[in-house]
Amino acid sequence: MHNLDTILKILTFNTSDPNNTFSDKEWTVILKFTNNSYHYHGMHTKGSSINLSGAVASGTHERQVYTWNNNGTKYQVTYRPNDPNYIRVQVIDNKGKIILNRLLQAIP
Repeated sequence: MHNLDTILKILTFNTSDPNNTFSDKEWTVILKFTNNSYHYHGMHTKGSSINLSGAVASGTHERQVYTWNNNGTKYQVTYRPNDPNYIRVQVIDNKGKIILNRLLQAIP
Protein backbone atom coordinates (compact mmCIF):
# COMPACT_ATOMS: atom_id res chain seq x y z
CA MET A 1 0.00 0.00 0.00
CA HIS A 2 1.35 3.43 -0.98
CA ASN A 3 1.29 6.41 1.33
CA LEU A 4 -0.12 9.74 0.12
CA ASP A 5 3.29 11.23 -0.76
CA THR A 6 4.11 8.23 -2.94
CA ILE A 7 0.73 8.42 -4.67
CA LEU A 8 1.19 12.12 -5.38
CA LYS A 9 4.65 11.49 -6.85
CA ILE A 10 3.21 8.75 -9.07
CA LEU A 11 0.39 11.03 -10.20
CA THR A 12 2.44 14.16 -10.69
CA PHE A 13 2.26 14.82 -14.39
CA ASN A 14 3.38 11.65 -16.07
CA THR A 15 2.93 10.69 -19.68
CA SER A 16 -0.68 9.65 -19.11
CA ASP A 17 -1.74 13.18 -18.11
CA PRO A 18 -4.22 14.84 -20.45
CA ASN A 19 -2.32 17.14 -22.79
CA ASN A 20 -4.93 18.06 -25.34
CA THR A 21 -7.85 20.30 -26.29
CA PHE A 22 -11.31 19.24 -25.08
CA SER A 23 -14.63 20.81 -26.00
CA ASP A 24 -18.42 20.70 -26.06
CA LYS A 25 -20.89 23.14 -27.66
CA GLU A 26 -20.17 25.88 -25.10
CA TRP A 27 -16.77 25.29 -23.50
CA THR A 28 -13.24 24.57 -24.68
CA VAL A 29 -10.42 23.64 -22.32
CA ILE A 30 -6.79 23.33 -23.38
CA LEU A 31 -4.53 21.38 -21.02
CA LYS A 32 -0.74 21.57 -21.42
CA PHE A 33 2.29 20.66 -19.36
CA THR A 34 5.07 23.18 -20.03
CA ASN A 35 7.91 24.68 -18.00
CA ASN A 36 7.33 22.18 -15.16
CA SER A 37 3.78 23.41 -14.68
CA TYR A 38 0.36 22.15 -15.74
CA HIS A 39 -1.69 24.81 -17.53
CA TYR A 40 -5.45 25.23 -17.96
CA HIS A 41 -6.92 27.56 -20.57
CA GLY A 42 -10.71 27.63 -20.47
CA MET A 43 -12.84 29.46 -23.04
CA HIS A 44 -16.59 29.99 -23.36
CA THR A 45 -18.20 30.49 -26.77
CA LYS A 46 -19.46 33.91 -25.65
CA GLY A 47 -15.90 35.17 -25.27
CA SER A 48 -14.90 34.79 -21.62
CA SER A 49 -11.70 32.91 -20.85
CA ILE A 50 -9.28 32.09 -18.05
CA ASN A 51 -5.65 30.95 -17.89
CA LEU A 52 -4.38 29.07 -14.84
CA SER A 53 -1.17 27.23 -14.02
CA GLY A 54 0.23 25.11 -11.22
CA ALA A 55 -2.35 22.38 -10.73
CA VAL A 56 -2.35 20.13 -7.69
CA ALA A 57 -2.64 16.44 -8.63
CA SER A 58 -4.76 14.02 -6.58
CA GLY A 59 -6.94 10.96 -7.10
CA THR A 60 -5.72 7.57 -8.24
CA HIS A 61 -3.90 6.31 -11.31
CA GLU A 62 -7.26 5.22 -12.76
CA ARG A 63 -9.05 8.51 -11.92
CA GLN A 64 -6.71 11.48 -11.92
CA VAL A 65 -7.85 14.84 -10.57
CA TYR A 66 -6.11 18.15 -11.28
CA THR A 67 -7.13 21.26 -9.35
CA TRP A 68 -6.26 24.89 -9.99
CA ASN A 69 -7.18 27.54 -7.41
CA ASN A 70 -8.12 31.05 -8.52
CA ASN A 71 -8.85 33.28 -5.50
CA GLY A 72 -10.89 30.58 -3.79
CA THR A 73 -12.62 29.32 -6.93
CA LYS A 74 -11.44 25.83 -7.86
CA TYR A 75 -11.15 24.62 -11.43
CA GLN A 76 -11.04 20.84 -11.39
CA VAL A 77 -10.36 18.39 -14.21
CA THR A 78 -11.00 14.68 -13.76
CA TYR A 79 -9.32 12.37 -16.25
CA ARG A 80 -9.36 8.61 -16.74
CA PRO A 81 -6.34 7.41 -18.75
CA ASN A 82 -8.32 4.37 -19.96
CA ASP A 83 -10.79 6.83 -21.58
CA PRO A 84 -8.43 9.56 -22.85
CA ASN A 85 -10.98 11.22 -25.12
CA TYR A 86 -12.96 12.75 -22.25
CA ILE A 87 -12.44 14.95 -19.22
CA ARG A 88 -14.89 16.21 -16.63
CA VAL A 89 -14.52 19.90 -15.80
CA GLN A 90 -15.98 21.29 -12.61
CA VAL A 91 -15.80 24.83 -11.30
CA ILE A 92 -16.42 25.10 -7.56
CA ASP A 93 -17.01 28.47 -5.91
CA ASN A 94 -15.43 29.55 -2.63
CA LYS A 95 -18.43 28.19 -0.70
CA GLY A 96 -18.04 24.70 -2.18
CA LYS A 97 -20.94 24.97 -4.64
CA ILE A 98 -20.40 23.39 -8.06
CA ILE A 99 -21.18 26.13 -10.58
CA LEU A 100 -20.07 24.24 -13.69
CA ASN A 101 -20.03 20.50 -14.36
CA ARG A 102 -19.32 19.49 -17.96
CA LEU A 103 -18.08 16.43 -19.82
CA LEU A 104 -15.75 17.56 -22.61
CA GLN A 105 -14.51 15.49 -25.54
CA ALA A 106 -11.03 15.63 -27.06
CA ILE A 107 -10.79 17.43 -30.37
CA PRO A 108 -8.98 15.24 -32.90
